[in-house]
Amino acid sequence: MWTKNARIKTWAVCYGAFCHLTFLVAGLSMFFTILTGFIYSFGSLEGLGALIANIFLLLQFPIGHSFFLTNKGMKFLDLLAPKDYAKTLRTTIYATLASLQLIALFIFWSPSNMVVWNVDYPLNLFMVMLNLLSWTLLTISSIQAGYQLQTGSLGWVSLYKNERLRYPCMPETGLFSLIRQPIYFAFCLVLWSSPMMTLDLFLGFSAVFLFCFLIGLINGLVRTMLNVNSLIATLAMMLILQGSVYIYSMAAIYNTHLLPLFTFIGQGFVFKIPMPVIIMLFILPFFIFLFWQSYFRFFFC
Repeated sequence: MWTKNARIKTWAVCYGAFCHLTFLVAGLSMFFTILTGFIYSFGSLEGLGALIANIFLLLQFPIGHSFFLTNKGMKFLDLLAPKDYAKTLRTTIYATLASLQLIALFIFWSPSNMVVWNVDYPLNLFMVMLNLLSWTLLTISSIQAGYQLQTGSLGWVSLYKNERLRYPCMPETGLFSLIRQPIYFAFCLVLWSSPMMTLDLFLGFSAVFLFCFLIGLINGLVRTMLNVNSLIATLAMMLILQGSVYIYSMAAIYNTHLLPLFTFIGQGFVFKIPMPVIIMLFILPFFIFLFWQSYFRFFFC
């Protein structure tokens, strides 16, 4: 007889199997494509078409990755699972979609075939070993960060065991005791230890590296020079980046009823000054007084 418990376990195993299969394919695609310098893929576009397609492939991952963490994104994730199990399977579906995005990026990339460097034998063996060690460091970092969350197993295993989701805390031991973000550091090593570096790989990952460096630098300066709590600084940066994604995707403001006043408050100008800036100037003195001079500041600690 098909019991409820058996049905739950079946759904959990099916979602888990598909999640880990896509995760494995994405990992192998990344490993092979980076190791060979992005010269082998199914992308066959050239010129302007290749540039547009590659930019789209680069942007779809961070934008989609950020969108699925929003309330609207999570509601979309819930549509991809049975209603009774959707919330528990969110992390599994999120990891699955991330893997599919990576597969699309690395498989459908249109290579430029312009080589920046190509290390010959026997030095290429050293670069391959360095690349493998970088992947090992990345794997260890991911495991120490909480492999259940990284691989998507947290959701389906919780459903299989009929348990509530328990998200892991920020690790402070292992590699995380030496560097705050060993995953990013290891991934940078993976990118730069490829024995063959093509122009598109070099430019693409140079941009990613520069972006991550600047974000980390800003967070560090805010923490050390402004003495802002590191958690607050990180959350503030996350909100800024999410807002940037919304603006880029034209989803920053959703005025369902098309109210003119609502549109003016969010997008209007007074003497060429944006309304949000004017509103901020009005409320800023109040909050400065509230947080620095009044007794009520203790309630916001």
